[in-house]
Amino acid sequence: MTKYLSGLFFSLSLLLQLPGLASASCTIPGTERSCEELVSELPWPFIIHVKETKPIRITYLNSQEKQQSNLYLKMFLEISDHENRDAAAEDFSRIHQKADPDMGLSYGWDLVTIRDKQIYHLHADCTLSEPYFNSMVESLERIIGPSNKYHYQALLCRCGGGCKLSK
Repeated sequence: MTKYLSGLFFSLSLLLQLPGLASASCTIPGTERSCEELVSELPWPFIIHVKETKPIRITYLNSQEKQQSNLYLKMFLEISDHENRDAAAEDFSRIHQKADPDMGLSYGWDLVTIRDKQIYHLHADCTLSEPYFNSMVESLERIIGPSNKYHYQALLCRCGGGCKLSK
């Protein structure tokens, strides 16, 4: 039994290391842009998994160990689709009210922004540095783009800190 489980684990780990299988034709919902574009500015290769649930979750795992520790980088982009802009705005307001003034949403890096009927929630653990998270934020803003008709708010939460609402 142990040999079987060990072999199964080894096979699964090999599959996860094949980027073509993990991220084949992944597109960020609400855009025509590739999932890989979100992490293209980061210096590590990533394995990308898409969970087609409601909300949709795209998970990014670095495929190499960090040089000085056994920690892996893990981030996700979650996209919630709503019936209309008002429902999305209500959900965004609920998320903003839920944020702890001292700890933010998750005690990690978080960006929550709204575009039309979608809410995009970008999250990274504190193992990712602030400059790298900011790079992902800039990439996401380029990917989802501004709206010509509406000004959207964003909630940016610092790792281990509070959140700031953009106006």
